[in-house]
Amino acid sequence: MNEMEMKARLIVDDIKNEEGTSPVAIFKRMAKKEYVSIHGPEHHILDGTGPLSVDGTWGNHMRFTSAALSDLGEINGPRCCKRDAMIAFKNGIKYVNEHYDVKLEYEEQECEFYSRNQQCIREKCPFYPA
Repeated sequence: MNEMEMKARLIVDDIKNEEGTSPVAIFKRMAKKEYVSIHGPEHHILDGTGPLSVDGTWGNHMRFTSAALSDLGEINGPRCCKRDAMIAFKNGIKYVNEHYDVKLEYEEQECEFYSRNQQCIREKCPFYPA
């Protein structure tokens, strides 16, 4: 098992032990784990589905992903996996609440990770603390 496969297993196992209806709160707890880097492929596991999904979720996720990508395009770069995840969650939660018989919580957020990101865009980021 390679390093990414081990991280994926840790993420899945830890998420299975989570409770609550706030994906953002769960993400923040997960993002603070020692095995989740500030930038890295772990965020693809934390944010959603994968391109090999065969249960119909890939197409559904592409619908809200297009809205998230539009938001990201407005903000511009450089990269920030945490900002991208927060925007993906905001759009994903809205999509799930509108299309499924599930009600997920979303609260406006302030970033807790900006001091660790050398590429942070600070005041240009919608999650940068005021």
